Amino acid sequence: MWRFCVATKSHLLKPGMRNDVEDVYSGWPSLAGYFDGDGTVEFSVRIYTLHIRLAFDENWKPHLDAVKRFLESRGIRAGLVRKKESFNTWHVVVSNTSGVVEMAKKLMGYCTKKRDELKTVMDYYFNRITGDEFVERMNEFVSMGERTGKVKEGGPPFTRAQGRELSAIASHINGRTTRNLKKSSVAECPRYSSGQLGANNDPGAESARRY
Repeated sequence: MWRFCVATKSHLLKPGMRNDVEDVYSGWPSLAGYFDGDGTVEFSVRIYTLHIRLAFDENWKPHLDAVKRFLESRGIRAGLVRKKESFNTWHVVVSNTSGVVEMAKKLMGYCTKKRDELKTVMDYYFNRITGDEFVERMNEFVSMGERTGKVKEGGPPFTRAQGRELSAIASHINGRTTRNLKKSSVAECPRYSSGQLGANNDPGAESARRY
């Protein structure tokens, strides 16, 4: 993979311009190789749901600018290429739901090392696993040495659709905010106990959140 990165950079420069990069990614297979090496499935645990992001990190900003152009030319909105001061690297992230789902779907067919991580992302977004099961799988990848980072505490014990509906219920019950309502209280509501909660399995039903 290092050989791929070095060889690629030597062909990315425009004549006389060391701070710009041509759009060398011709398709998803080449980007998948880069994601296997320097891509990351990031996530943060919320009360009822997970916030999942797909990101790239490296120390050469023009390369990430090219990645951002590749994604946006295919309708996937990415954030700004930003400096991570504590690591002295650059970072670009796809964080909106529609973008994460589309990107994960496209990369899954070509990634090798991180294919199972991307599949876990899709399983959560399509309500095949709960947030707790998602975190458990990611922790297993860390334990097996397939993923860098630390083992995290468990996630919400709901599918994504259930969590989103629970969050909406919590924010309206007696005028209380989501943070003031305990999971155990919401889990006792009739729709949750009857299995009707989170019936919509389509993550595309949610409007994409602006980065």
